[in-house]
This record gives sequence, C-alpha cells and structure tokens, in this order.
Amino acid sequence: MRTTAAILLALAAAVTVPVQTASAAGGHSPTPSSTPSSTTSAGVSSTRHGHRDLNAITIGDSVQLGARWQLLHRGITIVDAMKNRQASAGPALLAKHGSSLPHNVVIDLGTNGPYDLSICQHMVRQAGPSRQVFLMTVAVPRRWEKPNNAIIRQCADSFHAAWVHVIDWHRLADEHQDWLYADHTHLKPAGAKGYATLITQAITAVNSGSVKGTS
Repeated sequence: MRTTAAILLALAAAVTVPVQTASAAGGHSPTPSSTPSSTTSAGVSSTRHGHRDLNAITIGDSVQLGARWQLLHRGITIVDAMKNRQASAGPALLAKHGSSLPHNVVIDLGTNGPYDLSICQHMVRQAGPSRQVFLMTVAVPRRWEKPNNAIIRQCADSFHAAWVHVIDWHRLADEHQDWLYADHTHLKPAGAKGYATLITQAITAVNSGSVKGTS
C-alpha cells in the first residue's frame, strides 16, 4: 500500500463528527458562492464573501448524494452526485467540466456495479497531473465491493502518489455501522457528516503538505 494511502487510513480512523448549529444539521446550509475566487498555491480558494472554498469537485452516486449539503457546507465547490450512477459514467462527467475542473477531484464510484480499471485510469488521466485526484473506496454489501476496492487501489498505485490518493471510506463505514441505514450503504445524518468530514480532511491534508506520498 502506498504511503499516502496509509496516512489517509490514519486520518479515517481519527474522524470525529463535530457538533453543529441547528441550521447546519438541518441541511439548509447555503450553496457556496459561484462568484470568482482567487486560488492559492495549495489549491484552496477563498470566495469573495470570505467563505472557505476547497476548490474541489466530488463525483459520486446516491451515497454521496446523501451528504451533498454537508459537503457544500464544508467547502466543496461542486457536488455532482446522482442515484444509480455507474462508474462508466465518470469519464463523461469529467469531460463536461473540461478545463474548468477544480483543482481537487474526488471520485466515489463503484457502489452500483463493477468498476473497470481502464475507466478509473482514464478518469485520472482526464483530471491530469496538475490536479489532486482522490479515489474513494466503497462500502456496499454486494459481491462487487471487494473487487471494486481492489481496482480502486490498483488504479491509484498505477500513478504517482503525489498525484493520486486513496480515501478509505470502506474502513470508516465499517467502524461506524450506526452511521448507515439498514442497507449498510446509505448515509444517516451522522454518516453524512462523517463522510463529508473525511473528504475535506483528506483534501486539506494533501494540499497543506501534511500528507506526502511516494511512488
């Protein structure tokens, strides 16, 4: 396992869900401003209104959709999540954003069926080495869970560790089954907070230089 992935595993184990105000917990947090922002060398922006913007896009399925407001509240710029999305839809989604793709690209696909290695590698190449790419492991009690997570790790290992990182959602979800509904996949409110916190911690750690990968 690459160094970056191992350190992100430690981050996953350390995640705590902060106490929030009633407005944040209720999922009514405003969507981050679409006004132009200035990007720092760490790939994190701050908007004109002073709200922290992680200069990041997350791409996912219904699991991520359940955490949409939590992600936006924590500074994710774009949350592109949809029910029943297959991993094969990923390349077209990245192509849609083109050169406007944010600096940090988080891909959480593979919940709804098999994940092909070539598709994963194609998405990483689409994002390009000028960006940070984060691949999330999946937590779904289906026959494709284990092979998909193996593919995700293999995909990450096929690129330089300073470019592509693994966020181990599978491990964190396994440690917090009370965050999930009876299907052991979709997020309760506490799970949405934990999921969003894990992602934003990983982005912040990588861009601050506190996580350094080696190939």
